[in-house]
Amino acid sequence: MVEVFICRLPEEKSQSELTSLLTYVSDESQKRILQFFHLADAYRTLIGELLIKHVLYKRKGKRVQDITIGKNAYGKPYFPDYPSIQFNISHSGDFVVCAVNDQQVGIDVEKVKAFDLCMAKQLFTEFEYWEILAAENKSLACYDYWTMKESYVKALGKGLAIPLHSFRVKKTKLDQFVIIDMDRNEEVKDFMLKQFTIATGYKLAVCAHGATEYNFCQYPYQVNFNHLCSDVI
Repeated sequence: MVEVFICRLPEEKSQSELTSLLTYVSDESQKRILQFFHLADAYRTLIGELLIKHVLYKRKGKRVQDITIGKNAYGKPYFPDYPSIQFNISHSGDFVVCAVNDQQVGIDVEKVKAFDLCMAKQLFTEFEYWEILAAENKSLACYDYWTMKESYVKALGKGLAIPLHSFRVKKTKLDQFVIIDMDRNEEVKDFMLKQFTIATGYKLAVCAHGATEYNFCQYPYQVNFNHLCSDVI
């Protein structure tokens, strides 16, 4: 089952609360969090790690302090002690999201803003670019493609080594999409894309290996920030 977890940033944020929670994340995350100028950015990174540790705590009863998170050669995090539990994290605006699967999985959430069409022409395939130009809301269309393509790249776990224009996302039915490898001009059949609606002005997409539409949770699981903190502390 491909599961999706969502945590909204708390409305009230404090440096003291942030500092008290730092001991529950890795040393590497602590260093990165302390470098942020904006408190909201620090909270997003903090919640990202706490959220996936919350999932493992619920599944395995593992104490947060005992959970180790590693990174592959491209920087994608994983559980060295639980290779059968694969996950991916993303955050934007008010939301931090996490996807969990027993095979490769990627997730991307984006707060919709004005999207530069010149950048879209460079990033996306010609087919996608022309579909964006034909869309009533071009920024929404750009973020549809951006999140789906990012979720696929993140599922592969190879980061920027895979250009976004090297594959195409094609809509086949309402809310159903396939991935087409541009070099081979054939469908990538072992990955499944799915979009979720979480809030007005946001786009969220998940890509999972070996999944069908029936393997995805119907709705994301909402995790309250206060409950998250009480579970991990």
